[in-house]
Amino acid sequence: MLGSNGSKLKYINALSGTQILSGSTGPSNFVGYEFATLLALSGSVGGTTNLIVQRSATSDGTFGTFGASLPGIGASGKLIVRSFTLDSSATWHRLVYDKTGTQADNIQAAFILDGGRNVPVPTQDTATTVYS
Repeated sequence: MLGSNGSKLKYINALSGTQILSGSTGPSNFVGYEFATLLALSGSVGGTTNLIVQRSATSDGTFGTFGASLPGIGASGKLIVRSFTLDSSATWHRLVYDKTGTQADNIQAAFILDGGRNVPVPTQDTATTVYS
C-alpha cells in the first residue's frame, strides 16, 4: 500500500465490532484487485475466535478455505493483519468466524483491496467513507 490513498484502495467492512458467536459475512466481490489485507481488531474477548477467509467463483456458490486465515484470536486489544494475493478466478470472498468459549467476543474486521485495475476506485463499500 506504499503511496496509495483512499482513491486507490477499496475498504470493505466485514465485522462491525459487536459481539459475535459463530457465522459468516455475506459475499463480497474482489474482482479487479490484485492484493487484499484483512485487518482484525479485538475488543473484549471471552474465548477464542478463528477468522477464516473463504472464496468462491460465484456469490451463491460453494465457498472454500484457501489459507488466508487468522487463527486463535484470544486476547483483547490486539490488531492482527493478514495479507494475501488475489490470483484466482474465484472472485467472491467472505469471512467466516468460528468462536469457542462461553462468552461472546468483540471483533472488528475489514478488508483492504489494493492493486486495482480501475483508479480511482469506482465504488466504495456502502459502509465506507473515505477522506483523502
